[in-house]
Amino acid sequence: MSEGNRTGRRTVERDGVRLHVDDSGPTGGAPVVLLSGLAMSTAGWDPVADRLVGAGHRVVRPSTRGHGPSDAPSSGYRLADLAADVVAVLDAVGPGPAHLVGHSLGGMVAVQVALAHPDRVASLALLGAPVAGQPPAPAFLAWAGQVLRLARDGLPALLAGLPETVAFAHRIPDPALAAAVHAQVTSTLRAPAFVPENFADVPAVAAVRPTPWQRLRAGELTAPLLVLDGADDPLVGGGAEPTAAHVPGARSVALPGAGHLALLEQPDAVAAELLRALRPA
Repeated sequence: MSEGNRTGRRTVERDGVRLHVDDSGPTGGAPVVLLSGLAMSTAGWDPVADRLVGAGHRVVRPSTRGHGPSDAPSSGYRLADLAADVVAVLDAVGPGPAHLVGHSLGGMVAVQVALAHPDRVASLALLGAPVAGQPPAPAFLAWAGQVLRLARDGLPALLAGLPETVAFAHRIPDPALAAAVHAQVTSTLRAPAFVPENFADVPAVAAVRPTPWQRLRAGELTAPLLVLDGADDPLVGGGAEPTAAHVPGARSVALPGAGHLALLEQPDAVAAELLRALRPA
């Protein structure tokens, strides 16, 4: 494809599972790959993505398997499955390294990719994202238990209950955007097996030594790391081992007044910090 701007969608297939990918912005340079959290669609990145594209970056947003227009197989929702999907997307968009930005579960997946394929990652940014093996905040454990209980009653019950959980309690000032987020959270996840399988796999990954968290603490991450959290995000706040304080060379930013959905609550601030991280050293 020739140099210039692109705005389009593509399908990337891995092992028979088709992944929907939004791809926009200039064709040159390392792409910025935005990875979504549980029950969030690529549209959740719209306010941030628009600002990144406006600043001249190519932005790639894969729809997580089991979500939105991507396929929803009956199983295959381990961290390893989700990380392999991201690598397949990286292969499809170009041979060079990419900037990975992951929100929540998307950040957990991004860490797996960065540790397994350091040559594919130019930089890493985590937004409200715990790391497998990291001692979780008490509020995270309580939230995960609540989500698992909802999932036991089936996907409709899970989707109906998710907006009332602490992860999706937001401070979005625009009523229309707030309504759109509610609609997104109650409709995007389509795979009944996603939560039971994924939530069981994270502790399994954390039980293998060394854990991803131990590897980060040991300095195995070769890419620059930005830890960007809402200052009032209960899922990452209050943990015994804050990410940036324990990972060599990491830069930490806490956004005052923002919660777990900082990418929608304060997109200007999130985009500004990402653009700062994307500038050449």
